[in-house]
Parts: sequence; C-alpha cells; structure tokens
Amino acid sequence: MPMPLPLLDRVEIAEYLAQYVLRDIEVGGFTHDDLRDSPEVGCLEQVAAELGRLRAAVPSSISLVLGKAGAAGRVLAT
Repeated sequence: MPMPLPLLDRVEIAEYLAQYVLRDIEVGGFTHDDLRDSPEVGCLEQVAAELGRLRAAVPSSISLVLGKAGAAGRVLAT
C-alpha cells in the first residue's frame, strides 16, 4: 500500500493545481460548471480542510479558487 504524501508536499502540489485552475479560468477553459463539479476543486478543498484542522494558513491561490467555486454555486464543506 503506498504511503500518502506528507502534508507539505500535498500543499505544494495543491498550490500548483490552484495556479493552473486560476490561469485556465482567465482564458475561459474552466467554466462555472467546472468550478461546481470538478474533482480538481475537490482536491483543493480537501487540502484546505486539512490545513484548517491544523489551524494552518491556506495558500491564497487555493483560497481564490475555492472562493470562485463557492461563487459559482459549489457547496463547499466547512
């Protein structure tokens, strides 16, 4: 069974993913439907939730994507 990545590695990967999503939103490749339903946003949400449980700061790129997803109608876990 593979070992899960350490949290710092997951956060770093999630930051890259969030930056990609933000760029894709800018060029129109990532729509409101994508923000509501995409597994990418779900991954970012999981990392943000784990950081929240640890009372650690969520990187701004991840917060921006989650904010846009919430504005698009995605129901985010609290």
